[in-house]
Amino acid sequence: MKSTRTVRPPSVLRYTFIAVIAVLFVGLSIVFDRTFVIDEADWNGIVELPGDVMLPMVKVKAGSFVMSETIRQSVFDRTGMDEYEVPHLVTLKYDFYIGMTEVTQAQWRAVMHTDPSEFKGDDLPVEMVNWYDAMAFCDKLNEMGKAPRGWRFTLPTETQWEYAARGGEKSGKYKYSGSNDPDEVAWYSHWLSDMRAGVEESWKDRPHPVGRKAPNELGLYDMSGNVYEWCLDDWRRDSSKTVPEFTRKNELRDWGRVIRGGAWRFSDSQCSVTNRDQRADDLGFNFIGFRLALVSKFIEESDNVQMTKNGNHGRNQIAATR
Repeated sequence: MKSTRTVRPPSVLRYTFIAVIAVLFVGLSIVFDRTFVIDEADWNGIVELPGDVMLPMVKVKAGSFVMSETIRQSVFDRTGMDEYEVPHLVTLKYDFYIGMTEVTQAQWRAVMHTDPSEFKGDDLPVEMVNWYDAMAFCDKLNEMGKAPRGWRFTLPTETQWEYAARGGEKSGKYKYSGSNDPDEVAWYSHWLSDMRAGVEESWKDRPHPVGRKAPNELGLYDMSGNVYEWCLDDWRRDSSKTVPEFTRKNELRDWGRVIRGGAWRFSDSQCSVTNRDQRADDLGFNFIGFRLALVSKFIEESDNVQMTKNGNHGRNQIAATR
């Protein structure tokens, strides 16, 4: 007589144990990666990075302003203005967020796991990053799911940057971001005045920890001085040719990108909210960092972003047309 073996059903306890392990794994992934999606209305404005590093951002309400207008000239009087500063009325249709400070080395390391900066310090702005490096940081945050639903991280456009530096709807129409006195709000080089006075103040000529000077009307720090900040835009000599709101991919360009805000190694004249400059986008400098922006995906969906030919420089440009 053949013996038969009874086939027992899988243990319920075994499946229960597997289910518990799976739940714990998912839970720990959320705790350590902090990757989750929330609505912008429920977001507290703080980007939580790995290692309990925080990156606070400030919401900027949409509005209109005269871009490149200084406190010393009217729109119709350009006497003494930089040739690149062309006053013109612009309107930002969408609210956006911008970093309360320049991206620090601690924040950069938490995301990118490197630190290319020449001057080291957790609270110092990250520098020696080129435009593509800055965009890679933004893209990484998007991949990590740190943006609220319907929003994406990027660099601010030149128009968004200047509007925020001026204080947005709360603007006091200051020459610098938050004051007419650069010493209140900006780290900049005193080498010229020190040289004339026969005083050596070399300690001032280096980046400084963010947030040590007074903020502007929106609570933003160091938008004048410390380090220049990369913007999303290609350089256009005439500031009235800039596009207020657009998105873009990290395509290879053959011209510089816009930098704004002045820096520790330059005079206070370069720290004004209207000052414009540019640098090659594939090079890093110890006086250039960046500030994070968070924009609505409505910009990407509603704008027809296309390649056009720019007559001033004879090269392809990104322009947004409606």
